[in-house]
Amino acid sequence: MLKITKLAETPTRVTLKAEGRLVSNWVSLLEDECSRNRAQEQKVLLDFENVTYVDERGIEMLLRVVTDGIEIANCSALVKSLLKK
Repeated sequence: MLKITKLAETPTRVTLKAEGRLVSNWVSLLEDECSRNRAQEQKVLLDFENVTYVDERGIEMLLRVVTDGIEIANCSALVKSLLKK
């Protein structure tokens, strides 16, 4: 399960806090949320402090959204290393 909470929002920036496991169907849920905010011309920051696991599909999605300008903060060392591919 993945919980996504909007922590802060301005007209130009939104911070989304993800909690739990970024796996399977939850990957598309997070990607859709990021896309929705990007469509509103908002810069997106993902707070991954409480993400406990990311599967291969989740890493692939994160690599895509980072390329689109989305920032990821507070992720584990493992996730950080996987995003440096």
